Amino acid sequence: MTLIWRLLSAEPTLEVQICLAILHAIAWQLAVRRLAVRVISPWINRQSWAPVYKRRSHDTLTNGYGVHFKDEADAFKFSSLFAAFVAIHLVGGALCIPSLLIGQTPFTMALAAQGALIECGWEASDLAVRVWQLCGFEGQAGRDINPPMLVFFAVCHHLMGTSAPSSSRPPHVSTPFVARGVARLSPFNISRISYDVRPGYTSRRRSVLA
Repeated sequence: MTLIWRLLSAEPTLEVQICLAILHAIAWQLAVRRLAVRVISPWINRQSWAPVYKRRSHDTLTNGYGVHFKDEADAFKFSSLFAAFVAIHLVGGALCIPSLLIGQTPFTMALAAQGALIECGWEASDLAVRVWQLCGFEGQAGRDINPPMLVFFAVCHHLMGTSAPSSSRPPHVSTPFVARGVARLSPFNISRISYDVRPGYTSRRRSVLA
């Protein structure tokens, strides 16, 4: 069996799983950060509601979640990056759907395993990047975009994500799919988006979080 086929089929061996996680980590780090900088941020800046969005993103993170960025610019950078995170969960979750609808065949299970490894690779690499930034290798700017409460949330979230590969084989294939769905479609995230772009949404958002 060639190496390429072993990777494509997500062979359940330690060396293949680690290799895939590393490949996904590199690929998604490059893709997500470019998506945030080159697509999402420019698109938001072209909208008439961009100033309101930036102000409310900063207020939401500060007052709602206790994540204190230095200014609106840093909060906006994170907000754009956060929007790009959705792509990871959507792709990873979508790869699990065939195994849930069609059944557990070698092909559908390989897709589900790839979906789980996408999550694992991203979560581990994002933690590594944040450690790199907090250690000062990107200067004060790197520390500024990693407030303590954000790091706490990130660690809690990523520890769950890095356990996904262990649930990507029968009979637990639904675990990574459900985890992504909950992460993307929870009232916590929906209310944040609504609060950022709709005036007068503060009281509703607080009632959801309560």
